[in-house]
Amino acid sequence: MNTTTEYKINLKQKILDAAFRLFTRKGIRAVKMDDIAASLSISKRTLYEIFTDKESLVYYGVKYYNDHFNEIMIKYADAPDHNPIDTIMHFYHLQIEYNRQVMPVFYEDVRKYNKVCKLINDLKEERARKGVDFFEKGVKQGFFREDIDYALALQIAQASMAGFHDTKNIKRYKLEDIFRSFVFVFLRGLCTEKGLQCLDRQLELLKK
Repeated sequence: MNTTTEYKINLKQKILDAAFRLFTRKGIRAVKMDDIAASLSISKRTLYEIFTDKESLVYYGVKYYNDHFNEIMIKYADAPDHNPIDTIMHFYHLQIEYNRQVMPVFYEDVRKYNKVCKLINDLKEERARKGVDFFEKGVKQGFFREDIDYALALQIAQASMAGFHDTKNIKRYKLEDIFRSFVFVFLRGLCTEKGLQCLDRQLELLKK
């Protein structure tokens, strides 16, 4: 890899990190391309050479976050000493940490970008497919009930969470509280006795 190419790749990553951090903390509409360029001490011309507009920045920022998140989860789930309940709790902790950094206005603004909305929907469908595989594996390991249609259950879960993003609830309640309340109620209904024992141990750890 030549120096020029390596520089552009590194700069692209720095721009994505800086832009997505500003978007999630201030909202997309409130952040100008000038703000992003200034935060990195680069010219707006340089910024536009890599990203043609704000929507492309939001698009690739969402994609990068999703890819990075998936890498972390796959690595964690593949560790031999982690069972499915451990993996779900790790997912929960990562989501809580992410939600603490994202202002509600970000979710309102992102709906104005059709290309980004389509990406998010595609990623949700992909995550649901992988989720079915995850739960079916957990069924074989004895952690989840075998009498549940997990494809349907995950569709219900996604629709429920999406409903909170589209209503005043996102302003009335903390996303952390919404996520925690929903996940634990939803998850308990899927678990076998073996799964419930693991989940209850994890919940006790949360209290400490």
